Amino acid sequence: MLVSIINYTRSIRDEIVISYIMARSKTSVPFKKRRNRLFQRTKGFQGRRKNVYKIAYNAYIKSLRYVYRDTRCRKRQYRRHWISNISNHLYMFNISYRAFMHIEKHKTHLNRLVFSQAVNERIFYMLIPSLYIPSPLSDYPIAPTQ
Repeated sequence: MLVSIINYTRSIRDEIVISYIMARSKTSVPFKKRRNRLFQRTKGFQGRRKNVYKIAYNAYIKSLRYVYRDTRCRKRQYRRHWISNISNHLYMFNISYRAFMHIEKHKTHLNRLVFSQAVNERIFYMLIPSLYIPSPLSDYPIAPTQ
């Protein structure tokens, strides 16, 4: 409960000066809330990284760095997977990945994810003849046959 306390003091000129003393604000409630939120986020960490505030805070900040780094790494790995998936299926048509992506770039605006999903749904095999007609004068190498 906030109560203003009136403080009566005498000044040098013997005048009564009334000043209001503010109630002291404590940070215990906001800090407990902040601390509990941090402990919720570090639940599952090992050792003191989950229940000692100072260590948990440092662990949480570092975990955010790992999340930022690994998100980009995951995107790279997915893209690598899509490229290898498309390339493996193009091999059956005797088309190199490089040639296919060059032709695809000029004809459609589909990305690697869409092509990779199309491979799994067998739509890809209907797309290939319509997208790519190899010419003997092409600058792009055709995949070797076995």
